[in-house]
Amino acid sequence: MKQPWFRKRRFGWGLSPSSWQGWTGTAIYLVLVVLFASAAVKNPAGSIIGVVIGTVLFIIFALATGERPGHRTE
Repeated sequence: MKQPWFRKRRFGWGLSPSSWQGWTGTAIYLVLVVLFASAAVKNPAGSIIGVVIGTVLFIIFALATGERPGHRTE
């Protein structure tokens, strides 16, 4: 991979999307969270599990396709 999809944040600790692929992955994650949250009325436990699994997968995705998280030194 030539360009990371996620870069270190300007302020604070963590990663931010820096390419269209990173933004697409973030948008998909947000849509899934909204879908699981809307299903919470029928199945609250399943929705919580779905959000937790989706969040863990998104963190793994961001770490695999981005820079090492941390503070910028620039």
